[in-house]
Amino acid sequence: MTQSSEHSPTFQRFLAPLEDFRASAEHQRLCHKVPDTEWVNLGIERVIGDHRSGCGFIQERLLRDLLGVTKSHYFESCKSRRRRAHLALGSDGSCKKPHDMGVLKKLEHPAAQDFDRCDPLNAGVLADELVSNSCGTLVRRVRFVVPETGETMEFLTNLGRLIPPGVVAQLYFMRWRIEKSFDEIKNKLHETKAWAMSANAKAMQAAFIVLAYNLAQLLHAKLEQEHDEHGGGGPHDPANQRQRLRRASQLSAIVVERKGQLPLLREVFQKPSQLGIKFYRWLRHHFLDPAPWPAAQARLRLLYNQS
Repeated sequence: MTQSSEHSPTFQRFLAPLEDFRASAEHQRLCHKVPDTEWVNLGIERVIGDHRSGCGFIQERLLRDLLGVTKSHYFESCKSRRRRAHLALGSDGSCKKPHDMGVLKKLEHPAAQDFDRCDPLNAGVLADELVSNSCGTLVRRVRFVVPETGETMEFLTNLGRLIPPGVVAQLYFMRWRIEKSFDEIKNKLHETKAWAMSANAKAMQAAFIVLAYNLAQLLHAKLEQEHDEHGGGGPHDPANQRQRLRRASQLSAIVVERKGQLPLLREVFQKPSQLGIKFYRWLRHHFLDPAPWPAAQARLRLLYNQS
């Protein structure tokens, strides 16, 4: 059976954000073979690791003497509804109503709403209005000009007027990051197929993927913070930064050429939409590597060609 003391320093730092939630998690129960904490760790490790099958993952753990449970017991645990609830995936039995697209057609009778046109948040916003259809359904419509293309777009939302129209437009543009995160999960975490056939096991897999993805984002952000705090001494990906700065410069040049104004939130949210493959390779390697944290950081700097 795995013990937390056998986890690598990198693995411990990776899981650190979870520690505050473990003790307060509901649906806990002692298991003499795989405790809940170790079971969650196994699921996250399987996502980060480059294992093409569950059998290969378990067999490698057994060969390393890091697991004292049979393969069949591990796969049986994926059927446990209690363990699924432990991942906060319990359903209240309700289901979402499908959108009635017919209601959103033929919107008319626009009623303009005032908004602060001088606020940098609202740069590019042409109109903020309420519109309705023949059934009397009211929705909010924001008309926005994309600064780099000059294209006019319309966004429908049920968000109230406390949310500036420029923020509504930015939220729609950030939806592309969701698609990029799916690409990251598929091509960098190599999660391309289900681990099992049951709906319960698939729900567990989804939770583990989300946990691993978010924890990777948090660890990367922590490394970036340490880089800034230490005056450039921490691990940092210079190639990624150069690419980001080049894209920001190109965007600014296009906006200036079109005599437009880049919305404030577009300037603020300039972080990369994906983590680099070098970071994932480093993380995958050091998950079970007992190297001290400073040594692991040095290796990441070497991988980033910063040493």
